[in-house]
Amino acid sequence: MNTKMKELMPPKKEFGQRTMNVYYLSKVAWNFAHAILWNEQKFTDDEVKQIKEHLLTYFRESNHRKKALVAFCERIILTEKHLQTKEVKTLPAPGVWFNPKYYSGFAETKSWYDGIQEKRNEIPGYLKHYTVLALHYYLYALHPSKAILSQCREKLMQLKAKTVLELFYKTIYHFNYINQ
Repeated sequence: MNTKMKELMPPKKEFGQRTMNVYYLSKVAWNFAHAILWNEQKFTDDEVKQIKEHLLTYFRESNHRKKALVAFCERIILTEKHLQTKEVKTLPAPGVWFNPKYYSGFAETKSWYDGIQEKRNEIPGYLKHYTVLALHYYLYALHPSKAILSQCREKLMQLKAKTVLELFYKTIYHFNYINQ
């Protein structure tokens, strides 16, 4: 019997061909948000299409794709941390929450992110672990590798950011296996 084993991770040359166009960015961004904010929910193809359309709008309006994805990821982390402080830990459906016209959703997190950026100007390294996770997620989405996983783990362990490391693992698992 002639059987071939498939590698869990595709050959590296396939990853080198990935580019961060707005369509891939919206897919990667949705996977990140889904893993962190709605990880126990499944969505229909129509719902996912609507969500990705909203995310396409966000990425089309950005001048720098890498910065836009890193900021997006940090805003999702801020949302998750915000939910942890509330008694009622629910969000609207992602099709509503990501709608740019829904100001109590993702649009609201821009002011939170801007506040963090101001604080970082005063205190270098403030919430650096959020940026480390977001940047490594970007790098992994562009070129998945064990080296990126190890590098992120090492940096987050140095920052004593175990809960953020757990979020990173959750997003990578989702990216590799659920990927809706």
